[in-house]
Amino acid sequence: MDGADLRSVLSGLDPRTHEPVIGAQGSAGRAGGPSGRLDNREWWSLREASEVIGVSPSYLRRLVDQTQVAIAERTFALMAGQATSPWTSLWLVAEKHGRAWRVSAAELRDYMNMRQPPTVVVGYDVCNRNYHRR
Repeated sequence: MDGADLRSVLSGLDPRTHEPVIGAQGSAGRAGGPSGRLDNREWWSLREASEVIGVSPSYLRRLVDQTQVAIAERTFALMAGQATSPWTSLWLVAEKHGRAWRVSAAELRDYMNMRQPPTVVVGYDVCNRNYHRR
């Protein structure tokens, strides 16, 4: 294998076609980031927001749930006169509209500005298949 082919493989690309060898399924880092653009609407469903951001709707639902819990915990701590620490992770404030959650365009923009997609390191198991033959 020459150097260019090895570089392609280590970058996660097929050396002949230069197509990704691992699909984006299940990985926000491999998904390639946002797939849409914000337009001028005021509210976005979690599904629409997930498509714009480049993550799954279930990820955003979990993030909204975690944000609600964190806000409640901070509120109770402040009411009890306890000190609170700064936010240490991303949050996404959403509101219930009927049976579905929605996110304001301003909140979505803030989230997109703060979010850094995860770093993806492609790993390979390189072994000599003949080693186990007898």
